[in-house]
Amino acid sequence: MCRHAMEAGREDFSHMLTLIRHTGLRLHECARLDTATAAGAVRRSVLTIKGKGGKVRDIPANEAAVAILDARLALTRRGAKLFVPDDVRTDALMQQLEQFVYHQSDSLRGRFCAVRMTVHGLRHTYAAERYAELIGAGHTAFEARKQVPGGSATSGMP
Repeated sequence: MCRHAMEAGREDFSHMLTLIRHTGLRLHECARLDTATAAGAVRRSVLTIKGKGGKVRDIPANEAAVAILDARLALTRRGAKLFVPDDVRTDALMQQLEQFVYHQSDSLRGRFCAVRMTVHGLRHTYAAERYAELIGAGHTAFEARKQVPGGSATSGMP
């Protein structure tokens, strides 16, 4: 999907999809990333996000995520959002990305996956992998669910 975005001249979409896939960010959290948040994540390899309901959480930023954030910092003026140009509304960009994924998903369906791909599905993929990683590192299911985005100590799934 990222390759298709690059071929369509939408490096921003490719970068956003990569970040969502490697950090579990919600689409609106990714779209609202600014230079200060990105710079902190590049320095510490931890992305501090104020998300749904004003809840602040720290997300480990792997090499791929840090590389994307660093690249976007080089393209973005200080104080601006990494992915949203000044003349574009954030919700409009989010809708454009969702439409892009929706249309690309049709061409990828069957060859790479059995179900329609979605932006939110990338978040689920990250969560499932992060949960498995934490369990593999010796955490209990309870502890792992507390650390996975979208997970809770009482839910049955991450």
